[in-house]
Amino acid sequence: MTQKNYKIALIGNPNSGKTTLFNALTKMRQTVGNWPGVTIEKKQGVYYKNKSVTIVDLPGIYSLTPYSLEEKIARDYLQSEKPDLIINIIDTTNLERNLYLTTQLAETGAKVVAALNMLDELESSGISVDENRLSDILGIRAMPISALKNRNITKLMDLCLAEINRPSKALKIEYPEDIEKALSEISQKLELDRFSAIKVFERDSLTLSRQDKDFASVEKTVLAAEKRYGEKGVEIISNLRYAYIEKIIPSFQTKKMNKRAALSAKIDKVLTNKYLAFPIFVLIIWLMYFISIQTLGNLGLEALERVLELLKGSVRGGLEAAGISPWLIGLVVDGIITGVGTILTFLPQIILLFLFISLLEGCGYMARVAYIMDRLFKKIGLSGKSFIPMIIGCGCSVPAIMSARTVENNDERRLTIMLTPFIPCSAKLPVFALFVGAFFPDNAFVAPSMYLLGIAMVIAGGLLLKKLRLFKTQSDTFVLELPQYRLPQLKNVLIELWEKSKSFIIKAGTIIFAASIVLWVLQNFDWSFRMVEAERSLLASIGNVLAPIFAPLGFGDWRASVALLAGMFAKETVVSSLSILLGSEADIAAALATIFTPLSAYSFMAFVLLSFPCIAALGATKKEMGSTKWLLITMGFQVATAYLVAFLIYNIGSLYFYNKWIVLAPLIFAAASVAAIYLYKRIKKKGAKT
Repeated sequence: MTQKNYKIALIGNPNSGKTTLFNALTKMRQTVGNWPGVTIEKKQGVYYKNKSVTIVDLPGIYSLTPYSLEEKIARDYLQSEKPDLIINIIDTTNLERNLYLTTQLAETGAKVVAALNMLDELESSGISVDENRLSDILGIRAMPISALKNRNITKLMDLCLAEINRPSKALKIEYPEDIEKALSEISQKLELDRFSAIKVFERDSLTLSRQDKDFASVEKTVLAAEKRYGEKGVEIISNLRYAYIEKIIPSFQTKKMNKRAALSAKIDKVLTNKYLAFPIFVLIIWLMYFISIQTLGNLGLEALERVLELLKGSVRGGLEAAGISPWLIGLVVDGIITGVGTILTFLPQIILLFLFISLLEGCGYMARVAYIMDRLFKKIGLSGKSFIPMIIGCGCSVPAIMSARTVENNDERRLTIMLTPFIPCSAKLPVFALFVGAFFPDNAFVAPSMYLLGIAMVIAGGLLLKKLRLFKTQSDTFVLELPQYRLPQLKNVLIELWEKSKSFIIKAGTIIFAASIVLWVLQNFDWSFRMVEAERSLLASIGNVLAPIFAPLGFGDWRASVALLAGMFAKETVVSSLSILLGSEADIAAALATIFTPLSAYSFMAFVLLSFPCIAALGATKKEMGSTKWLLITMGFQVATAYLVAFLIYNIGSLYFYNKWIVLAPLIFAAASVAAIYLYKRIKKKGAKT
């Protein structure tokens, strides 16, 4: 007899532990973070103990009333796919918020099992939940678990498989008599079940989009209720639902003093303070880049550089002894090993940066950053929700651009996509590390200034686009539940560190490997495909055409132009290109000094930071923007911004600043951004008075 295949959906509030539970059930490695917005799309895997059970991880949502794209994804899946059972993951340290979704799921009549997560935190905080009493009240079975510590996971699945074939019964919350009468009338006139009647009363867009119902026939009923209560239908139901939850919680929860919540509140008084929050954020960014690039990370880089030189010498000697053709030796040593090896020497710095980002995500600080930036982002028509893709962009621009789909407003989402690449991704880090090591080895502020410059240009760029009326943005209310601070789980940090580092290594072994071969060939052959000096090569002729364009920015050498061109494929290729073009045996710092000054080096870094990202990110941009037109607009805006900023840095710097004060450049842009916001507010205020 063939075993039946079952589909179980995981659903819960953001940061309730859904993805951690999904990883525990499937032994897959999805991203885990202590901040909302980690799961952007539904992810699917099979239960590792029973391959006939498919587990679907849906985006984190707060309710079945779809305000955001992730809520629409989850609601649409539940309605169209109709999974055999739903596991509702509940953060038991915040029952009131989480049970809002639970009661909605129970009202649908679907088969639901409540996974009472955070059992470990529950015990340490002095809170206890009677799962049997909760089950009796809501009519759904419940199991206390700790997804993080892998406690009761097997018991949870045993319970689910036992419940999957049992009949379910919809929860009926007793609303006030007049509301019950209205719901009954809607249900009878439109021939709808109770939950659908509630959705009609709430004016739920997905329910009202159904074409087979005459919703106008019940409009008077809804309007009458709204007039009596002085609220919209969705607000009436929401308030009544929360009142019900508040009433039932004491019957199954006992709560003592929550020391962790009290500690989180004390920490937040400092970290989210109106005046201290941003300076502390800047200090954390400075420490992150200082340690990654100029202290511990630099020690690892120097060690790998010595290994690389030994490897090149050994391979060259071996190939020469074997009588291999000189051009092939040059391709292998000066092209492949130099190009790929130079990138891999930056791996210690990349790993350290990933480590810091993972720790900040895991402890809950990144959610505070989004909250902090919400105040500033409202000035440019965005919300703190738009900063979450930018945080993700510290790792890679591709998932960052894709995660912008969680921003509901279409114009706001497009603006977010256009501005997100200004935040430096890990691919740009080797460029900064190379130039900082060569020109600013004793300046601890240059590398972090790239991050600050990126944020400043997000603000300035947003203000400019808003002023040009390219977007009709109006930032929505930003609802973000700040998680309690907790120590990041070492296992999750290591998994994320490995996945990101592996991705970097794979890129070095594929895209950069291929680019290194192409660059070496183009550098050593002319249009007749004869071996020539680099200055007469195919690459030089291409670079000399581009060089005049970049001369006003301080780097009009053909090799710098070619490196930027190669960076279109992957930003790391900028470094491998320069290492190949400047000669494999030369000291890279001394070689760079022949075509850059400290000022033009900073200008070059700014251009790399702000110009459009790699081809993969451009592909994601086109997909999310929905048209080639918007892709071209985005690319044009980013290149124009990069060119203008680099031009101003180089030319103003040439007039007023010594090289050692070059770090003042991003501070000027930060000050200009603040001034722009102030002027914008004054103009708007004056216009309102007029």
